[in-house]
Amino acid sequence: MESLTTMHEHLKGLRSQAKNLSETCVALNAIFDAERTQLGREDQASKLLAVHQRIAEQMERLRTLEASASRGYSEGTLISSSVAVALGCLVRMVSRDARQSAIADYLLQSPKQNQQPFGLVMVSIGPRGLPGDVQVISISQLARESRWPQLAVTNKLRENGYLLFTQETFTQLISRLVGDIRQGGLRLPLSNEDLGQVIASIKLVIRPTKAVFSPSSQT
Repeated sequence: MESLTTMHEHLKGLRSQAKNLSETCVALNAIFDAERTQLGREDQASKLLAVHQRIAEQMERLRTLEASASRGYSEGTLISSSVAVALGCLVRMVSRDARQSAIADYLLQSPKQNQQPFGLVMVSIGPRGLPGDVQVISISQLARESRWPQLAVTNKLRENGYLLFTQETFTQLISRLVGDIRQGGLRLPLSNEDLGQVIASIKLVIRPTKAVFSPSSQT
């Protein structure tokens, strides 16, 4: 009888240990799941930070190219104007009729203000959203090639589903997205609809706010 009682107590202890082990396993699984979730969030946040770094490097390169193009165009315009003035003086010196004098007057006129746009570089997020459809584009280059005003170019891009940002506003957006992803509020990939909601929630202004330089204003 005593041995049966001892065995019963032993079995009771084993059941208690098994219960404790089971509860411990459940708790460990919850910890592992939480850690796995957090690591996944950090991985996605890292992807966005890598995108931000790549965009910053592209922005710097494209701004440098725009500045070089502006200087080259300005120098070319200055040379052309100088040649025109020299020809005008020459024609005026040798002119003997009204037609030649009119040509000389035209050549001696002050050159018209240069209207070629340079320097407006923006971050573009395409219809497929983040992180796979983002790049830096030169609005000025597109305007020069299409002969459209820069505002018309940006409006057309937006009509086609592109979101446009200055470097500063893109940095603000990425900072907000990284924070929301780490807290579990967002998950990659992010569509333009998702981004639009975030932009609205933080009242982010995504339009350029100042005019860009032109060769006529360079020194």
